[in-house]
Amino acid sequence: AQQGAAEVLYGLASAGNRQGDEAAALLYLRLAIYLDPNHDLAILTLGDILERARQPEDAVAVYEKMPTTSPLRPNAEIQAGLALENLGKSDEAVKHLSALIAERPDDIVALSALGNIYRSRKMFQEAADTYDKAIAKIASPGRANWDLFYFRGIARERIKRWPEAEADLRKALELLPEPLGRERALVLNYLGYSLVDQHLKLDEALD
Repeated sequence: AQQGAAEVLYGLASAGNRQGDEAAALLYLRLAIYLDPNHDLAILTLGDILERARQPEDAVAVYEKMPTTSPLRPNAEIQAGLALENLGKSDEAVKHLSALIAERPDDIVALSALGNIYRSRKMFQEAADTYDKAIAKIASPGRANWDLFYFRGIARERIKRWPEAEADLRKALELLPEPLGRERALVLNYLGYSLVDQHLKLDEALD
């Protein structure tokens, strides 16, 4: 009965969250977790809302409640690492994600998260090296992997490895089909102004 009630509360929270009523969603999610402490979807959703509400410390505490047997445990562990970064605990965030990668060396999401932390801290060589490891795990890159090439392209451009950076940015474009959307616009913008900045292929850059 408690699990059933928790599921109803989770449903109400999801509806409230979609409609922008985060206060009600937080209340329903906490009640759902109180009734069913193993409700992994409620835990993950609550942590996500707390992060968006700029409460990363509370989010970390919630993510730590994720049952070890849940298939969502890896997601929660990665989000906890990103929340530590948002808390300004960069060294702890890197240590946390590095430990996850040591346990799960094929976890592309964890590698991407660590690369993003390095990139945000302007540690572009470390970021490029980490994205290298993530991309090496992908047998056949698809649309879902565009951001890895985009971010590696940024990191490589910042460390003056332009030919490789250009190849990455063009690969990201290849993975993002038309029509033009926000993601493709980001890549086109970075490629365009990088070409202009280096006085290369100016006609293409303007296009």
